[in-house]
Amino acid sequence: MWCYGFVPYSSYPGYPHQRNAKLTGSGLKYRVTVSGPGVTPDVMWMGAGLPDFNANNPELSSWESQMNAELDAMATRYGERLCRHH
Repeated sequence: MWCYGFVPYSSYPGYPHQRNAKLTGSGLKYRVTVSGPGVTPDVMWMGAGLPDFNANNPELSSWESQMNAELDAMATRYGERLCRHH
């Protein structure tokens, strides 16, 4: 399980304060590349970005709940303690 929080890191306790930090990870497209060991081929995925979250949109709220449940299940399955922040 790999975890990266697409949130302003200055909101985490102990993280160095950065004035006007806007590290939200919002984008029109996302790309992930994983390098394989040795001569194993790299694996790449690219997809469209998500819309800005709106709690008043039932479809987005439902998707958020489903993905939070999936994250909790993976964190429990793999014993992850740091990737439980929603």
